[in-house]
Amino acid sequence: MKTIMMKMNSIKLVSVITCLLITSCSYNIGHRLGGSIDDSIPENTIASLEHLLQTKKSSFRFLYIELDVRESKDSVLYVFHDEDLERMVPLEKYGNKELLNDFVTINNGAIMFNDLESGVINQINLSSDSITIPRLQDVLSFINTKKINKKVYIEIKDLRSEKARTRLRELIRLYKDHQEIHLLAFKRNFISSFPEPRKWCNEFSENGVRVLTIGWHRDLCKKFE
Repeated sequence: MKTIMMKMNSIKLVSVITCLLITSCSYNIGHRLGGSIDDSIPENTIASLEHLLQTKKSSFRFLYIELDVRESKDSVLYVFHDEDLERMVPLEKYGNKELLNDFVTINNGAIMFNDLESGVINQINLSSDSITIPRLQDVLSFINTKKINKKVYIEIKDLRSEKARTRLRELIRLYKDHQEIHLLAFKRNFISSFPEPRKWCNEFSENGVRVLTIGWHRDLCKKFE
């Protein structure tokens, strides 16, 4: 029995160490802008980040700020994790049904994020408190204003236009002197978002931005050398 307990404790210790090494695991409460702290506050929003700063700013589990980016139909960059609205947007509440009714009809009930233009996305309410889906520039501006001394990791979900790619580069250049910013991506997402990955890797590197894998945060650009 003693041997079994020792083995179990060893397994637990390995799990903790692994979690610490894999810095994108749920151990980091800065994941999705602190979205795991309070289920009543939508993830990846300025409200969730504000709540994190108000309640857990000094926590040893606040390792860095992580957020997800994808673009609208008219190439505006937003902080949003999912490819569709089903999980995050209460379609029957807060005026969303009237706003999105035509899109539900067109797509047989599945509303894809990149089918929506920014004018529509800006009106979507995620909660009764009128919390909205933030633009990337608004989140970076908020982080800069609050002078948060944490690295910022932007996970690339889906960028389809040259305009969106260029805007991302512009925002990084705008804020990189005030905030350490790096990119995260699965290889397939990076390639689909940046069709010339080596060129973009070089460009990001010149701006002091690393492109890292999800999980272990290894250098993704080495795969394109």
